[in-house]
Amino acid sequence: MRAALAVALVGLLVTSCGDEPAPPVTRAPAPAPKTAPPVDDAERLREYVQSSDPESLDLLIERTSDEATAVRVRALRDLVDRYAESSLVPQVVAARLRDSERVVRTAAAEELLRLGNAGAMALRAGMVDDDLETATSCAAALLQQPVLAKPIAAELVRHLGDPTRRGAAVVLLARLGPDAVPALAGAYDHYSPPVWDQIPRVLQILDHDTAPVIEAMAGALEHEDPGARAIAAVSLRRFIDPETPFPHAAALARRLGDGVLSASAARDTLLACGPDAVDALIEVLVEGSATARKAARDTLLDVCEELPEMRARLRSIADGPDTPRAAKAGAVLALLGDE
Repeated sequence: MRAALAVALVGLLVTSCGDEPAPPVTRAPAPAPKTAPPVDDAERLREYVQSSDPESLDLLIERTSDEATAVRVRALRDLVDRYAESSLVPQVVAARLRDSERVVRTAAAEELLRLGNAGAMALRAGMVDDDLETATSCAAALLQQPVLAKPIAAELVRHLGDPTRRGAAVVLLARLGPDAVPALAGAYDHYSPPVWDQIPRVLQILDHDTAPVIEAMAGALEHEDPGARAIAAVSLRRFIDPETPFPHAAALARRLGDGVLSASAARDTLLACGPDAVDALIEVLVEGSATARKAARDTLLDVCEELPEMRARLRSIADGPDTPRAAKAGAVLALLGDE
């Protein structure tokens, strides 16, 4: 018996190790993937409306992720209409702030406003979202509530220092109008120069009295950082009208004694003031530091040599009442050869 089994086993091995390979196993080709038909928003919305009364909370939450854009928008509205008191609703609606479709993001932001404090908190959190469109949608929604305008303005001013957010922040601050002014003025006390650099962009499109902001901008000429003083000086230049006396010309003239960066910026802005610059420079000659006096004298000599209107203003000061200002103006005219 054992011998018979051995013979059978040897025969099996010989057959399996022969020269001819076993025929390959063939597989049936995989079926081509089926292409899903395009979503018909109108049809999906019609189906939704027909079956939506009554809708359970769970089903409505599911609808907010529907493949049809129109259904997502409608479901967000219905969810807030029917279940505003549910603690789940704010987070479900907030999740759609990052929807792929702008209309859904806008709808989510508007529905959050209807949820009161819980919705406002979600929108405030969304303002600092990494996705710029989400952050902008949240801020735009919040601006519809006047009571929220001031805290939102402060947040938007902070965004001016972020290169990825500053464009939207400029536009939204301009939309705030007068509510933006205190936050912009306060920026010179609470934020760094990169924020300051963007404030003139806001002011140029802000349809409101911007004098408090320009006043704060001029105050920044006294900042301890020379770079910050230079930014303030350059920013002020955008708001100078040569036909109108500029109240901050003297502050600019005092910066002529600074280092090269801020002194150069101050000089260029001061000269944009027209003949008013002469009065400010004479004040520095009377009361400024030694470095500032030298810079003021050199500036006067340059501009009065080249610009007749500047020389005429210098002459009118020299010919005025006998004061230290008149004496300084006369001394400069003497250096110019105009006794």
